[in-house]
Amino acid sequence: MSASPRRRELLLDVGLLLLAPIAIVLLFAALGASGGAFALRVEHSGEDYNWLRILGAQGAAQKAHAFWTLDWRNPLSPWWYIFSERIYLTTPGGPLALRLVASPLLGLSAYFALQASSGWRCRGLALGIGIVAAGWTFGYSTDHVVWNILGACALSLLCVGSYATSFQNGRRSVGWYGLALTLWIAAFATYAFQTGAILAVALLAWLHATPTASLGRRIAAAVAEVAPFGLVAVLFLLVWITTRHPSLGEATALVPARLLGTMPASLRHGLWPGEYTSFAVLAWTRLGSGLAALMAVTGLAVALLVGRAASGARATTACDALMVLAIGICLVLPTLIIESTSLTWTAGTRWRMVHQFWLPLFWLTSLALLLAALPLGDKVRRWGLAGGTGMAAAVTLSASLGHNSLQVTLSEAQRSLRNGLGPIMAASADPVSLLILVEGDVPWLTAESLPDVVPAVWFRGRDVGMRVLRRGPPYTPHYGVWRGVHLTDDAVLNIRNGGGAASYAATRILRFDGHSVVLPKVITEAGVAGYPIEWRRAAPLTQP
Repeated sequence: MSASPRRRELLLDVGLLLLAPIAIVLLFAALGASGGAFALRVEHSGEDYNWLRILGAQGAAQKAHAFWTLDWRNPLSPWWYIFSERIYLTTPGGPLALRLVASPLLGLSAYFALQASSGWRCRGLALGIGIVAAGWTFGYSTDHVVWNILGACALSLLCVGSYATSFQNGRRSVGWYGLALTLWIAAFATYAFQTGAILAVALLAWLHATPTASLGRRIAAAVAEVAPFGLVAVLFLLVWITTRHPSLGEATALVPARLLGTMPASLRHGLWPGEYTSFAVLAWTRLGSGLAALMAVTGLAVALLVGRAASGARATTACDALMVLAIGICLVLPTLIIESTSLTWTAGTRWRMVHQFWLPLFWLTSLALLLAALPLGDKVRRWGLAGGTGMAAAVTLSASLGHNSLQVTLSEAQRSLRNGLGPIMAASADPVSLLILVEGDVPWLTAESLPDVVPAVWFRGRDVGMRVLRRGPPYTPHYGVWRGVHLTDDAVLNIRNGGGAASYAATRILRFDGHSVVLPKVITEAGVAGYPIEWRRAAPLTQP
């Protein structure tokens, strides 16, 4: 194919890949404007608060150091936040904005990597995987900290695509090899599990070795290609071992004996975790038949666009589909191995970091292999794959809508609590301990306690503790050990996270129903019944 048609095809595909995230942003905005439980303005939550505290330091170097003293892993990770600080902190919906930028980056990177690796022969498959990944906005939790990890995944894909491109024009594009090596370093220095690109490079090096050469020469050529990648990995590991905190050694230890016993559970999480289905169910409760209509329109539109765009290309062959699947397996294999051997990162905890590119790749590649195995013509195979892409896009849309709706609901509850605490905090002197009794089902407050980082960010520079209690049993046995608060005649015991006592003058017992915060003047034993509170007082409590 001449350069001009290839350029036109590339521009068209890039346009389609960017259309997916643009369309879903417009959909969120339109549904929100119509009064639905959807919006682009989603607040920080969960682990976002760790980054808010880190970014509160003065100066870029101080922010990076604040991260390192907290985590001791992934040394380039804070720099994504530092470079994007203005958006993350000051833009309405800033965390979601960065998440929405990471998705098309991942989709474009997947398209480039898979096309380049297959010699630009699997346009329909690469375009389908890229579109689904680019329009995917949901994640395993309601916070937004996965966005730079998705960026690291995109760098791994760009590394593979750059290395594959280095084989073009008789290997004269030496710069592509250097770019691939640089991108790989940036990927695993951002997120340590992103080491699998070296396996994809080794695979491509083997496949592109001179086919007429002897086995020994092919192995030697592949080893020579991969050697710089391996050397960089070893050097980085040595630096990391030197600079990490000693306490991190046990947390990062791997137990090979666990591999075979734990791998099946990890593989199940790698194919489709149950919480994604719950997002789709939530979207149905919000939109009902309207969701079905949106999914139908999305599926049909994506199928037509992908089918028309790939109409001039041959259908994806079994060989090319296997190549794409092999590249994907190489990239996620470290995740599978670590989950299967780690006592810290157990089954299902790390797959979530690669699902956005891996799940579209696995399911669409499986469909492409099935179509290639059936006695069908090229046209039927192309449109069959396009139809599968449309179905995947529709399912992704439903989960994205449900996830956004949940984020909006949680943001509203969080905002209500923070605003309601404002006047109470303004009238209280430090130190102060807040005991919040949740009434009803407030979805954001699912933990038995709020991490200390939350009040530290909400009330910077103040000495504030915050406990959140619900009626009923603890969510996890861990919280059952210390969750009970004891109200004695003289003091409140176990009032802070992890324990501690406070006087009643330094304690505020509040009620929160998801919308308003109330400071009761009198607390009685009957009023705290059902909460994990032990009443040891002879009389009701009167609050200031």
